[in-house]
Amino acid sequence: MRPAVQLAQEVGARLGERALLQRQVQNGEGGGVMLLFVQIIIGSVWIFHGLYSKLLRGIPRHRAIVARVLGERHADLATKAIGVGEIVLGLWVFSGWQRVPCAAVQTLALVSMNVLEIALAADLLISAAGMVALNAGFITMIWYWATSARR
Repeated sequence: MRPAVQLAQEVGARLGERALLQRQVQNGEGGGVMLLFVQIIIGSVWIFHGLYSKLLRGIPRHRAIVARVLGERHADLATKAIGVGEIVLGLWVFSGWQRVPCAAVQTLALVSMNVLEIALAADLLISAAGMVALNAGFITMIWYWATSARR
């Protein structure tokens, strides 16, 4: 299939999916309200941590963890880059585009960050077990959102 035709079909399918979700939200049926609520939570968590915690340095511990993992020399730039990446993930979630690949990227990011933080900066964490439990719940929410929209 030609790329332009494939793209047009994908955009058409996505618009149809969005219209169905909007009807469900308006009518309070099909879990549309719940999916929209979950989508807002997921996107907001990424944007909060990217913007407030990293770019605005609202939670200095985040930069300290990056410094421990990547070295003090790279901590400022890396923390900003991670913050921008988290904001992009939040915007991707808000767009609703390609939910399953979006969920896969979020899962990879969270698992990678958790492994690095526990292995190299455990003493800087409030609670390693709490972080893992919280992120396991968050990943569950992400995959619920990613897979429920297709039902």
